[in-house]
Amino acid sequence: MSNSCDFKWTGWRPFKLVNRVKECVGIYSFYFEPADDCPTPLYRAGQVIALRAPGHDAKSFVLSGAPNENFVRLTIRCYNYDNSSVSDMTHFLVRVLDLGQEIEMSAPTGDFVLDHTKETPVVFVCEGVGLVPALGFASEISTDMPLRPLHILYSARNSDYFPHREEIKKIIDLLPKGGLGVFFREPRGDDKIGQMYDVLGDIDVAKIRSVCMDPRADYYLAGGRKFIADIKEGLLAVKVPASRIHTMIMSQEN
Repeated sequence: MSNSCDFKWTGWRPFKLVNRVKECVGIYSFYFEPADDCPTPLYRAGQVIALRAPGHDAKSFVLSGAPNENFVRLTIRCYNYDNSSVSDMTHFLVRVLDLGQEIEMSAPTGDFVLDHTKETPVVFVCEGVGLVPALGFASEISTDMPLRPLHILYSARNSDYFPHREEIKKIIDLLPKGGLGVFFREPRGDDKIGQMYDVLGDIDVAKIRSVCMDPRADYYLAGGRKFIADIKEGLLAVKVPASRIHTMIMSQEN
């Protein structure tokens, strides 16, 4: 490894695609290794990187899971890539980029991150691919502050649309003060309540408050604009301070 390499950098670095995994309907994980013999980046859960390639618009994506010395993982929703522009980065990742080929990556950035000066509860409310930063938060808490309370409430259509199910459950099971509540809006016939999911219907503030009434809790919201707006409005209505509500809007391809 070159002495000039660093975990942080300015500009762009080359990475090569080493694996592509379909996690569930419309959601894929992409694994990248450095192509310049420099280390994989250190980052905080909730941070993002950007990818770019010649002829394709640069786009930012949330980093998936904990930092790994061997690879960088991105988990991306790809529902509409067949109808997207050929210059779209999601189209490029799914349809064009082959294993072993290179792409350029920016350094991690972003402030949708845990406050490590606190030991108070974290309530993470998310939908769809918003589970990706929640997975990172769970990994970071399990490594750095395993006694910190963490409650994740996750909304999906059904088990066909639930990425990283076993991974997130395994991490939560290791946390003495961890909990995962899964909400399905349209469960499959074989989605058994109490096994595949916990609640039928949408997440609302009453259900959020039922898992954590601690006034010191911080709330992290990740999902579509309407989902975040509705949950945030409800939290403010029950006097949760705005300073304790943190949001990440997930675009169609995040």
